[in-house]
Amino acid sequence: MRFAPEAFRSTRVETTEHVKAALLATNDLRTLNAATLKANPGALPTLRICAARRQRPSCGPAKLLDWLRPRHPGADLQRAIHALPTERISR
Repeated sequence: MRFAPEAFRSTRVETTEHVKAALLATNDLRTLNAATLKANPGALPTLRICAARRQRPSCGPAKLLDWLRPRHPGADLQRAIHALPTERISR
């Protein structure tokens, strides 16, 4: 990360923290209920990306964003998608 521009590094660090917080709040996606989501509304973009990755494991970030944008207009998905792991998620 030292070679990346400062703006990219700071955004990446901030987004990674959002993803970590979402995973902690949902017990690594094991506790998904209304109370958890009401208490952590910032976790929704991360959860949307995780669900999309599970449905379309072979798609890269750009294709996932193209698929998600019409389904969730106005959602801040761009930041969340780049903080998730790039390896395939097994079922």
